[in-house]
Parts: sequence; C-alpha cells; structure tokens
Amino acid sequence: MPRHSMMNCETGKRAVTSTLRDAFKTKPVQPLSRNFFCRLGEPLDLMTDNRMARHSWEGGNVHLVADKMSGGSFMQLKPGVFVASPALCLVQLAPSLSLFETIQLAMSFCGIYQLEGDEERYPYERLPMTTPQEIEDYLSVLNKAHGVASVREAMPWVIPNSGSPMETKMVLSMYLPEYLGGYGLPMPEMNAKVRLSPEMRKLLGQAYCFGDAVWFADGFDPFDMEYQSYEHHLSAEKYGADIARQLAIQHEGYTVQFVTKRQLDSHDELNELARLVAEHTGTALPSRAFEWSEERTRQHNALMATF
Repeated sequence: MPRHSMMNCETGKRAVTSTLRDAFKTKPVQPLSRNFFCRLGEPLDLMTDNRMARHSWEGGNVHLVADKMSGGSFMQLKPGVFVASPALCLVQLAPSLSLFETIQLAMSFCGIYQLEGDEERYPYERLPMTTPQEIEDYLSVLNKAHGVASVREAMPWVIPNSGSPMETKMVLSMYLPEYLGGYGLPMPEMNAKVRLSPEMRKLLGQAYCFGDAVWFADGFDPFDMEYQSYEHHLSAEKYGADIARQLAIQHEGYTVQFVTKRQLDSHDELNELARLVAEHTGTALPSRAFEWSEERTRQHNALMATF
C-alpha cells in the first residue's frame, strides 16, 4: 500500500478497504485472486518496510518487514496491490502451528477446497492456490529463514488436490509414517480422474468424474476411498449426485470403500481400512500397525482435531 496512506490511520483504513474492494471487482488473472474470498470489515494484516508507517488502526495491523522479501513472496491482485503468497503464509504461520496443522494447511492451499464461516465452516470448491512443487521452490530460495524448517518438515506428506478437510484427514491417517501415528501406506492420488464408459456417460451426462482418494498399484484394481458425510451436502440433490458418481466409479472396475467420520474415530475400524488399502496395493504393513499406544492415540487425536 502507498506509504503516505499507511502513515495516517483514517486515510490508511479508507485506502486499504477501497483498494481491496476494487481489486476483487476487476477481472482476475492470478489463481489466488480467482479463489480468494475477501471479507471486508474483518481485521487486515498489512506489511511494510517503512518503520514510520508502522501504525495500527481499527480494522488493521501493520507489521514491519526488516529483511528483503524473496521472489515468490507475493501475488499481484492488480497493479500496486499484492497479497502474501500461499508459500509465504505457510512460512509465516508454521512456527505457531503443530506439524499436523502445517501439513493440513499446506494441503488446503494445494487442494480444491477453502473454508469460510465462523461458528460453522463450510468448504467451497476452488482451483488450487499453489502446488507442493511451488512451495518447495520457494523454500529453496528462502533457505534458512524463520519458519522454513517447520514447513520443510511438513512437505514430504503434502499431496495436491484434496477435496475437503475430512478427505485430507482420511488419507493422512493412512500414509503418514509409523512414527507420526500412521500406517505407512503408499500415498493415493486425490480427486483422481475416472473416465466413464458410454453407458455411464449417458447415465451421468458427463465423460468423466473424480474419485476422492485412489490408490493405483500394478496387478490390482484401483482402490477408491470415498468420504461420506451429510455435513457439507447442502441439498438432497447434491447428495444424490455424489452417490451416483461413486456408483459410476465402482461400475468402471474400481473397488470403492465408503468411509465415515465414525470409522476415522474408531481404532478398530481404522485398522480395517488400513488392512484394505494394504490388501489392494500389495503393501506390507508394519508389524505393530494395529497396536495403539498412548502416544499414537495422542497423535491421532491431534490429527483429527478441528482445523
């Protein structure tokens, strides 16, 4: 933001609000501006390299940036208006987050959902804001900056295209390594594209659909985990369309396993889900995969906690 406007509280507040409003009215170019949901009236965090402009005012907090920011730190909404990139947000937030929270935040940035709301949080679909590779590239430029180590620790477990927070939790419990409370299974492909036969195309009125989390392994039918929930289906029509999609995937030769939150909360049922994934991928589970120590229970509870 212009330095002169940020140095005056009232002028700064008006300038920030009007500039952001104008930015989102223009035809979006960057992925972030296509997907970003700006709720004007909520507190804004602004960055400046001018010590004299470091004023806080109602509706905004101004933070001083002492070091030169690396390329890839910001994304342009319109000429002169920039927001922190997803990769920079991760680096800024990671020191105050747990490892599981950092992984889930990164997967939401690389996924096709975004959370909004206050007491109730509804995900809505959008294009991915970034990719794991873009985040890795940014980390390599920052090198040893504060927060980089925390994000680097999380990135091996981040995969793109998750469709909801619960899909993220569902697959993390399967493929995280044993020392993080997981089963150490292979990573799936999230929202994998499934090409439909002429019969299914006619039934659904589309040429392809997507499976929530699909494991592909040579010599085995693809194994698709489908998360089932009424929570985010806002209509019976949407729920019916989801069931039709899942049945079409099954018709195309995929083994489909429906998963509910109850299963993810139950150690015994989670063990059975892991056994099925191992069976359909030819993967050997660790010898103590089905044992639940106090530490593993704590890790699982942390993973499943609201984020």
